[in-house]
Amino acid sequence: MVFAKRIIFLSVLLVLSACGRVKEPSGLAPADIERLKMLGNPHPRLLVTVESQEKLKSAIQSSHQWLWERFLQDLPEDLASAEKPLPGELDRGVADLAPRLCFAWLITGDPAHLQAAKSHLLKLAQSQPWDPENDLIHGHLLQGIALAYDWLYPVLSQEERALVAGRLGQEAESEYQRMTTGRVWYHNQYFQNHGISNFCGLSYASAALWGENDSAWKWLENCEKFMAKVYETLPKDGTSLEGLSYGAYDFEYILRFAELSKSLLGRDYYDTPGLKEMPAWYLHSLVPAPTEAEWAVTFGDAPRHSNWHGPEPQLFLAAAKYRDPQAQWLARFLINLRESGLASASFWAILWYDPEVEPADPATFPTFHHFTENDQVMMRSSWTDPQAMLVALKCGPFMGKTYSKTAEWDWGTNHQDPDAGSFQICAYGQYLAIDPLYTSFKRTSNHNTVLIKGQGQLGGDVQWMGVAECLEFKHYPEILYADSIPAGEFEKNGREMFAAAYDYVVGDVTRAYHPALGLKKFLRHYLFIKPDILIVADDIELDSAGVLCTFASNELEVSGGLDHSREGYVVGKEGEAYTLFNGKPGKYKITANYLDNFPGAGSYSLAVDGKTIHSWKTDSPETDNILIVSPEVELAYGSRISFLGTELPHNFRLIKMTAFSTEVTSDPTVEWLLHVDPLAEVNKNSGRFEASLGEAVLEVFPVIGRVLPPSEKWERFPILRPHERIRETNRLVVPAKVDNSKAMNVVLLRARGKSEPGINRISANGDNGLINLSWEIKDKKTAFDWDLQNRKIEFK
Repeated sequence: MVFAKRIIFLSVLLVLSACGRVKEPSGLAPADIERLKMLGNPHPRLLVTVESQEKLKSAIQSSHQWLWERFLQDLPEDLASAEKPLPGELDRGVADLAPRLCFAWLITGDPAHLQAAKSHLLKLAQSQPWDPENDLIHGHLLQGIALAYDWLYPVLSQEERALVAGRLGQEAESEYQRMTTGRVWYHNQYFQNHGISNFCGLSYASAALWGENDSAWKWLENCEKFMAKVYETLPKDGTSLEGLSYGAYDFEYILRFAELSKSLLGRDYYDTPGLKEMPAWYLHSLVPAPTEAEWAVTFGDAPRHSNWHGPEPQLFLAAAKYRDPQAQWLARFLINLRESGLASASFWAILWYDPEVEPADPATFPTFHHFTENDQVMMRSSWTDPQAMLVALKCGPFMGKTYSKTAEWDWGTNHQDPDAGSFQICAYGQYLAIDPLYTSFKRTSNHNTVLIKGQGQLGGDVQWMGVAECLEFKHYPEILYADSIPAGEFEKNGREMFAAAYDYVVGDVTRAYHPALGLKKFLRHYLFIKPDILIVADDIELDSAGVLCTFASNELEVSGGLDHSREGYVVGKEGEAYTLFNGKPGKYKITANYLDNFPGAGSYSLAVDGKTIHSWKTDSPETDNILIVSPEVELAYGSRISFLGTELPHNFRLIKMTAFSTEVTSDPTVEWLLHVDPLAEVNKNSGRFEASLGEAVLEVFPVIGRVLPPSEKWERFPILRPHERIRETNRLVVPAKVDNSKAMNVVLLRARGKSEPGINRISANGDNGLINLSWEIKDKKTAFDWDLQNRKIEFK
């Protein structure tokens, strides 16, 4: 009965809307109102019109036929899925299925496709309430239903239109309220896929219901305000702070909004530098011997591909808009890595493919690229040799160079890692020096970088990246120098000599670490001598004064009503989370990092041995991610450090605590880390370390700065809360000698085929930043002097 009444009400609403009694947007300039009249065009009007349908039908018989055939290969599975009942918990898959089915009907006109599309849409319109905690489905469902409603509108009955429009409007208003009065956590997360996809989804619902729902204008106004900020703050180098796969997710919805805005709202966002440069990031992330499942080198939360969300349609659209032949080549190449189908590229690839853009020749691609906003560098020996070596490195601030120093809250960078200074190597068809891919629990010890005094970098030892800590303590590593030097000839002592081609990068990793650790300088030099040698030289200055003690939330004891969630957070309405201090006595400050999106609701305090040292209420108007730093307090061995709360809101999460001191001393230790695949065979032979995987071998030589007697070792290292197949790695730990607060650590790595000869007669010495290195491979000798301070290489 209730459902029937809703249908009657919605039918009346639809009739009233059709009579022109919908409110106009208020507070907009006349020019804005005029451009918005385009939204009143007849359905279908979202991306596909009657005119563009005819062009598409013609294109699939010629220029787009290869894409259409692949689309048809996926269609039987889609039609079979449409026949099934909706799952108990709605997911993104059922949302994305709706426009795919509709597109099949738009192009074929097949009544069976129409029936499948209509049936699925009506099931979504009558589905159970959307899970408010699974917010990622909202944007997908809003957009999927909006596109299906718009494209099927001419063939829906009045009752069906009322049913779909009513449910779409109900959910759009709910999402709007979550974003505004509800302060949902992503309401100002301009770098985050949750915010981008949900605001984009709401904008499509607004456009679909324009002229039918009084609230469509306010939904759209809200979305335009958010998305304008997204384009303004988009990293200008085309990268994403969320990593390759989530970056593809972001770019997918950023471009969908751009297309909606240009076609129906009269706004053009295509001058945004980050959109123009986006294809280069995907191109230079491509490994030398790619497969469908593993084609990319990645930083942050990502598998070795971005196939969840394209990126082929995004690349096709960029190719079309910017006449970019490299983007065109890469999109076609990635599609052709698959045996069949389009997978997540789907009909979007067909919509956005422009056959007039000729693909580039890979032989012309540059082998070196520095992404200057997020400070990633990709350097390779060749684009055409499948056995080529690719070195990827990262040394940038957590919110990029433009905003890390000035942002007042994090804009959505939780999917990155505390891995500044880390590098990865691919060669001979294998991932040799690796990143553990997608991990919920963030640790510097997972990556090919350095531990200082046994501690990792800011933002680590926490579920997702600890961005509030990065903000508080000014996380700002950066690349200081990056250059690619071609091979050349020179004359020395009357003899003609040859200088190898090399790439040289210098990263300042110092400000990736907590300032209390006493790290004064950490410059990491990367020298890639082509085709197969990487030398990593670390120049470090480290005081003994300064100590940091980290207490992850899952390690804290709880009482009085607090408990641990499945993810390890401390949760509950009230109680105590505590630890017994086992560090050196002295004066410390205590930090607590927690989530709370309801200012003024809960009461908090920090205590030592039962005595309150700080109390407060959350008062942040912008962010739910809060870091509290206490006044200085004396700690003794066994002191009870407590976090206490009462009347805590439902979304409260304690995620990390620390104690730090700039006065208490600790051993100034430096540990160099290297991770290789768990399936690799590792061994140490006569001072050389080797990791073999398939037909590839990675040779590792710690040549300068070794602790004597040598204590390097391979170990099986567990990855906490992994999302991918890498549950553990083979990790090499190389302790560096610290002498008079200084450490100079130099490691040479070489990739080779298993049947090729290894390095022999390696010789190295160095002092005060001057290094002499030489080695032989077969009868070929390489020798050079390296001045780190002046960044000069002189081959001998």
